Amino acid sequence: MPNIKLIARETLRQLIENKIEPTPEAYEKEFYHQTKKMGIKKEEPIDLNQLLAMLKGDAKEIANKSFKNKDEFTIFLIKVLNLIYHYRANFNMLLEMERIFLRLLSTHPDKEINTLAKGYLIEIDKINFQTKELYKKRWLEQTKKNLEVKWNDFDKVLEFVGDFKIENDEFKNLQEKIKRYLEGSRDKENGKNLLKKIETFFQEFAVPYPQRKEEQDLKLEQELNTKEASVLEYADMDSLPINSITTLISKEGMQDILNFAEEEYRENKKNYSVVIFGIVSYHQALELYGSEALKRVLTILGKFLKKYSNTSDLIAYYGEEKFLACLLDRQKEQAITFIRKLDAEVRKSIFVYQQTRIPIKLSAQVAHRIEEESLEKMLKVVLEEFAKYEDTQGIIDEA
Repeated sequence: MPNIKLIARETLRQLIENKIEPTPEAYEKEFYHQTKKMGIKKEEPIDLNQLLAMLKGDAKEIANKSFKNKDEFTIFLIKVLNLIYHYRANFNMLLEMERIFLRLLSTHPDKEINTLAKGYLIEIDKINFQTKELYKKRWLEQTKKNLEVKWNDFDKVLEFVGDFKIENDEFKNLQEKIKRYLEGSRDKENGKNLLKKIETFFQEFAVPYPQRKEEQDLKLEQELNTKEASVLEYADMDSLPINSITTLISKEGMQDILNFAEEEYRENKKNYSVVIFGIVSYHQALELYGSEALKRVLTILGKFLKKYSNTSDLIAYYGEEKFLACLLDRQKEQAITFIRKLDAEVRKSIFVYQQTRIPIKLSAQVAHRIEEESLEKMLKVVLEEFAKYEDTQGIIDEA
């Protein structure tokens, strides 16, 4: 049987000789023709969209795309390469797709790009997680360095503002939102809203300093007085059952806390928020690293979260990849701030299993008791929202 490399080489040669643009569709078509010509029975070539449909998450969103020029096409190929993870299901197909894209990139006129693609092709059969991450970084450098990426006007302004050095907590918080926007889907409406917030900030910042300082001090004093007057705590924290894997409060223990919070809500009008959170794309990570690795991650994460669990902000392990925080006497915005800060700290932490570093970030949804008719309904809604968006960061990533 002819060598597969020989067929691939002949395929590329034919495309070049016939002056055919080496798109994935053209490559697949010619590859099929060459295998048939050499007497190998092979199924009809698989459409690019079929291949992309087998990928997870964001890769699906860049299917059915048209390209204005070669740079856009190259960026597309690199994006897909960086989104491919070799799951056990369809492993060979994903690997072959990666090879196809690398072969196309190996014909790129830019020497750095084609050299990188050729090197990746040589190592692809023995590549490990660390090497793949290294290649991803190098591909990302190429998209920034060699290729023209067009930004819309919103993004240009927001990038510019994102680099400002202003010692102001409110502005830094705004810059964090800009950062999440630029790293996310860049929804046009979100961009407009952020620009409006920037405008409002600078309008307020234009107020003479003594007047602004006086207003800020008054606001801070009011917030502190309100907080001191309304601190609600769960006094019997030490009596709650503990989950052995994470050393956090167990799901049963959290139910006692929720019952307490609900009683305070009904009798004393004390609102509370719940945050359901877990590891982004947990089930994909489970396939990629295995159950023992993820069990180790949950153990480390549990010990880490324990530092942030106290008598007012109580965190429990809620089964599988899920954790639940009950924030007593907290508004919804405070709960969102809580989980975003927690996610930022988690990202800084190191999770390692058998010398493999596992990058972790959180996915979360938040609910506020006053917005729902009952505790049960609130939990049902927030758990459904979490399940729906567990492959994204959920509320953490919203501008």
